[in-house]
Amino acid sequence: MDLFRSVLACIVLISSCKASADYEEKGFGVGLVHKPTNCKRVTKRGDHIAVKYNGTFVDGSTYVPTSKKPFEFTLGEGQVITGWDLGLLGMCVGEIRQLVVPSHVAYGNWPVGDKVPPKSTIEFFVELLQIKDTFTDRDMVSDTFSQIDTNGDSMLSNDEVAKFLKKQNYPDGPGEKSHSHIIREIFLEEDKNSDGTISHKEFSGPKKYIGDL
Repeated sequence: MDLFRSVLACIVLISSCKASADYEEKGFGVGLVHKPTNCKRVTKRGDHIAVKYNGTFVDGSTYVPTSKKPFEFTLGEGQVITGWDLGLLGMCVGEIRQLVVPSHVAYGNWPVGDKVPPKSTIEFFVELLQIKDTFTDRDMVSDTFSQIDTNGDSMLSNDEVAKFLKKQNYPDGPGEKSHSHIIREIFLEEDKNSDGTISHKEFSGPKKYIGDL
């Protein structure tokens, strides 16, 4: 990590440091921007929370402008990227955190529509608005794997990935920006056993756990 990210990791709350320890050396950072003096409750896994946030890429370009409406989800249930599930633990209502989220705890090797290129590092500022009673809805879990796996065999083929990129309207440019090059890179990274397909276990993007399927 560079000095800036090291500082972010050092000022993180203890509870989040423990949760994110395995990721810090890989560029994941959590920084405290503001914390209210009166904190009666902190977030834990299973809490249903409401937040406002914005996001930028490391080059400064905007990924998500400041959200006008609260975004709600259940923390620690895989409904959001791993960087959020880890980085928003132990948080007070009214607290603002800065998250530096590298691709391995964001969207991995996978593009998201035409907004997020593969292997993107994203910086978020997140404000916690509310902690609600525990709420679990498995249908809310982001499941990109099932969206790609159109034949339902729990294996992703080259053809399925190609169709997914087109369906997402991901730009098909020349050279390294072409779909064919992106697909080759995806399979080099994801197809761990080199059998020509990407299994549910190998897939690094958002997915439901086998027990949830």
